[in-house]
Amino acid sequence: MWSITERSRTILHRLEYRHWLRRGYLVGRRHAVIYRFKDTYQFVAEHQNECGYLSEDETVFVLPRTLEGGEFVQTLKKALQNSGAIDTRSIEYDRTKFLKAHQAKSYSDFYSHSCALSVSCDAKNNTISVLFWKPAQDRGLVPVESSKQIFDANKDTSWLQIKGILDEGSETL
Repeated sequence: MWSITERSRTILHRLEYRHWLRRGYLVGRRHAVIYRFKDTYQFVAEHQNECGYLSEDETVFVLPRTLEGGEFVQTLKKALQNSGAIDTRSIEYDRTKFLKAHQAKSYSDFYSHSCALSVSCDAKNNTISVLFWKPAQDRGLVPVESSKQIFDANKDTSWLQIKGILDEGSETL
């Protein structure tokens, strides 16, 4: 049986969370990460919690590197649509699920053989911002200085440039 304080505490938490969803969370902003791991592109939606931290979704769209530009953009938009706000209490991290979803043997295997592109889409300003990440020894993926770029979300050519940025960056590794 719940006590009155426990029940009022959960109600207050839900009300605070709803208030945060309405006011604090940027409703028009979506986040995703595209990994290039071995011979695949891996698209993952990211969710933002009430503290502003991003965490990856459990669903990973794994597609071959021979992917055409149109399919690449469609899958990226699908991952961005899955992005949203989450309550920190609902996060359950499972290492085996992560490795299985990304088709990796271990964290070191995944992070030493992959590069990534963080993509944020802001519907209010109609912009797409991208940031390239590369592997660093014993540190996983680190952002590349001056790799942040902003594009117009209304232009199809902007969406197609994202694939080129990831391909060019991974060729330099």
